[in-house]
Amino acid sequence: MAFEELSENLKEQLLITKSRIEESRFVNSFNERFSSLSKRMQTTIISLACIFLCLIVLIYPISQYKSSLGYEAEFEERKELTQKIISYSKNRASQSKDPKKYGLFDFKNEVSSIGRNVRLLDTQLSIMPGSGKKSPQLPKGAEEMKFKIMGKQFNLTQAITTAYGVKNLSDSLFLENVTIKAHPGDTPPGNYFDVEYVVSNFYVKPESELMPKAKIKPTKKKNNRRGK
Repeated sequence: MAFEELSENLKEQLLITKSRIEESRFVNSFNERFSSLSKRMQTTIISLACIFLCLIVLIYPISQYKSSLGYEAEFEERKELTQKIISYSKNRASQSKDPKKYGLFDFKNEVSSIGRNVRLLDTQLSIMPGSGKKSPQLPKGAEEMKFKIMGKQFNLTQAITTAYGVKNLSDSLFLENVTIKAHPGDTPPGNYFDVEYVVSNFYVKPESELMPKAKIKPTKKKNNRRGK
């Protein structure tokens, strides 16, 4: 059979290799030196060789075990982070309300609060109703209102922080456009900027406004006259 032939060939190869090793000068010189040593030294060398072989055999599984511990810790960390993200998303979804309609007064107050957090003066912020075409893709019942924020003599940090602050005020607010220009008279140029933000407020009309008003037709009075 093929298996028996393979085993016989393997035995022959092993015998050939063994004979070559025994005929090697290095092996013969090693055997001579080893046999000339005392029994205590021979035992010590054999013990050290066995320990060395055991270490070689054990190094791979130990390294794999350490790697697995690292992978497990990383997996647990990612798992915990994923659970936190999912939990946050569920809470955010459960707390979500209808898109908020902002009046100019409320919008001014919230933007002014952002400005105070970045140390802006009231004279540096100007907030007014915006203009421009409304989005043509608005669904039925949705409305859009625009606001314009004019900022004077902002540094770069104030300009960026204000943009992020306005964007994160509400899910119903969309930062449509930001225009930054160098502040006139700034020497050297590039330190202060005049910034214009265009913000769109998307909201849904109240149900009372969405429901079509029923037209009440006036009833005609019938004249019931009896003939004489």
